[in-house]
Amino acid sequence: VRVKYGDPGVSIHCDTTQAMPLPEPPSPGARFLH
Repeated sequence: VRVKYGDPGVSIHCDTTQAMPLPEPPSPGARFLH
């Protein structure tokens, strides 16, 4: 499942991985997408 976040064509899970230094996103939804 690819969700557009911010810029078009950018997946929210990709953006979250780059933005958050943590190995695991705190949000269960983000973890599912990741």
